[in-house]
Amino acid sequence: MLIVTTFDLDEYAQEGLRAGASGFLLKELKDARPEELVAGIHAVATGDAVVAPRPTRGLLDAYARQVLAPASTPAPEDP
Repeated sequence: MLIVTTFDLDEYAQEGLRAGASGFLLKELKDARPEELVAGIHAVATGDAVVAPRPTRGLLDAYARQVLAPASTPAPEDP
């Protein structure tokens, strides 16, 4: 599944990828380049993943917060 949207929201990219999408592309209607869309379709069809550069920062930040965050120190047990 490839999500193509004009909405530049990190939450949309996160939810789409969580739902199983293999790609997320942003398309401004006035700047849409057909070759970018075709390249994204081919990438997903061949098993690769593609994410537009802009939401990549938000996805990496969310990943870092959820997965790479330091484990909290357990509270000391009462004797």
